[in-house]
Amino acid sequence: INIKEHQRNKVSLGVKFKCSKCPFHGNTRSALIRHRLALHTCLRCEDCNFTCKHSRVLKLHRIKNHVDLTKTDTREKIYRCTICNRVDLTLGKFLQHMETHVGLRPYACVLCKRR
Repeated sequence: INIKEHQRNKVSLGVKFKCSKCPFHGNTRSALIRHRLALHTCLRCEDCNFTCKHSRVLKLHRIKNHVDLTKTDTREKIYRCTICNRVDLTLGKFLQHMETHVGLRPYACVLCKRR
């Protein structure tokens, strides 16, 4: 970051960063950007009213509710449980989930050592 950009972001220049959608006033440009992303950014499913803030959540929603995996050419590997139909996007999460079906409890409580 150079000095001009730094100065442009600071209130010392007499500029308050105002949100155009609500009464929020930020001290820095980056604070306003964070505010907008947290409160005013919303992703919407193309097929239903579902909304969320994170693209990964929307992707999982679409896979679980709208995508026919037998007809869709997906670039990303999808792991679907054959027992309960849960969908995971990573092999690690899928394997961790599968442990619940076979009764494995590899994680112990740090306080009482119960598994």
